[in-house]
Amino acid sequence: MPFILNCQSSIVLDSLEKDTIVLVPISLDHDSIMHKYGKHLFLIPPPPPPSVVIRDFLIKQYEFGQLVSVSKCKEYYPDSCILYFFNESGDTIQVYNESRKELISYCIEEEDRVPVKIYSNQDSSYTFPDRPPMFKGGKKVLKNFVDQHIHYPTDAWQHDITGMISVSMKIDTMGHLSSYHLINRVYPSLDAEASRICRIIPDTWIPALVRGKKVESEYILNVNFDLR
Repeated sequence: MPFILNCQSSIVLDSLEKDTIVLVPISLDHDSIMHKYGKHLFLIPPPPPPSVVIRDFLIKQYEFGQLVSVSKCKEYYPDSCILYFFNESGDTIQVYNESRKELISYCIEEEDRVPVKIYSNQDSSYTFPDRPPMFKGGKKVLKNFVDQHIHYPTDAWQHDITGMISVSMKIDTMGHLSSYHLINRVYPSLDAEASRICRIIPDTWIPALVRGKKVESEYILNVNFDLR
């Protein structure tokens, strides 16, 4: 899971899961944190006055007390909560300023470099966007939400009915979802559950960019029903 830490306030370390990646000011006791809470630790500079913005700051990752990587991030606001999100391989895919609701930096994974349906007035067309629409936290966080909230319909389960349902949704320039449409259907109760789960997904989307401008776009979510 991603870590969240306001760098100007304290954090209850006992509430963290083991091996949670933690962002902490360098003034804290890193050795005791690493010993108690796992191998991952990120260091940041001590916070300057709230009005100051640090650009191109370094993130250092330690594993068992050894420096294993150093990366650069575009901006850091010391009066904000900064969220880092990782894919299944452990690569950073999004750095998000939670306080300002801004995406600081991101990585477009190869599978997402595809044409996207873009809406303009009453028309739509497919194009390669500068940035595709994204769920805050990436596909891993979105999948976790779906897995935690989906309910396998009893009648489909009793008859061993499985399948994948693709749902089309529109994401506006504010990151809100609308216009849900089932691209394919498998079984009535599965279809209904796929539609329901899409309608309760939080409006924490990052809109697509085309030529540097936020645009309305389509996002297709595949909802898989599997009894294995």
